[in-house]
Amino acid sequence: MTYEVTLKIDEPEKIRILKTEFESLEKQRFTIKTKKDTVEITAEDATALKAILNSVCKVLIVYEKMRQIK
Repeated sequence: MTYEVTLKIDEPEKIRILKTEFESLEKQRFTIKTKKDTVEITAEDATALKAILNSVCKVLIVYEKMRQIK
């Protein structure tokens, strides 16, 4: 079973940070496409989907915390 998720992201800086994070991941069970204000994720199974969404959330949480420090 294949899962597809599209995330709409309101800040270009967040997209740039996610692109950098995605480059370091092994992409055997999912694919990622970034566009101007969206990230499209396709996963082969629910476990792969959960893993990549957890990774996205962690990156965005760190980004938000760093913005609060400034």
